[in-house]
Amino acid sequence: MTVSVYSGSMKLFLAVFLIAWGATVSAVSQSSEQPSVPYYDWDACPFEGCSYGEWEACATTPIRKNHDKNTPIVFKVKKGTAVRASTGVVITTQPGIVKVLKSITIDEKHPVSLKSGDVFYTLHYEGEGYDLFWYNGELHSAQMEYHNDLPGAVKDTFQLVREPKADWWVQIKNSAGKVGWTNETRNFGIAGCQ
Repeated sequence: MTVSVYSGSMKLFLAVFLIAWGATVSAVSQSSEQPSVPYYDWDACPFEGCSYGEWEACATTPIRKNHDKNTPIVFKVKKGTAVRASTGVVITTQPGIVKVLKSITIDEKHPVSLKSGDVFYTLHYEGEGYDLFWYNGELHSAQMEYHNDLPGAVKDTFQLVREPKADWWVQIKNSAGKVGWTNETRNFGIAGCQ
């Protein structure tokens, strides 16, 4: 009789332990959940002073049918030609990894509290030292100290483990009304060519 009571108590203990362990594992995997890739950030303009509108080609540039290097070239923009940059998309194919070294609350618009040991995933640079990042299934944006010596940045708070892999594509429209895409954005000047 005592064996069956012990056995029943042991089974109950084991069941409670497994449920608690499963909840802990689920919470850990949820907090470290990576975003689905490729991740498309539509209308993103990922640097300081970036804007869509009238651009000038500073070098002859092929314009593709889609935001993909494997699609055909639909036209070329010659150096010195004015075009319209209508919109863009930053496509992240591999998120960056950042480890939190000190507890901190970041993201002024949508605050999130991070503690030492947490991991979050950067999607791409936004400009002014800001990164778009993914934490616990949600998007955030904050200034990251590892980019530069930024005013107000808390030092030694983050460890950049891996940079994200992302590509910025811009939709270009020429004077003839043809539309296509390029990721050769360095071939264009927003305020003319230098």
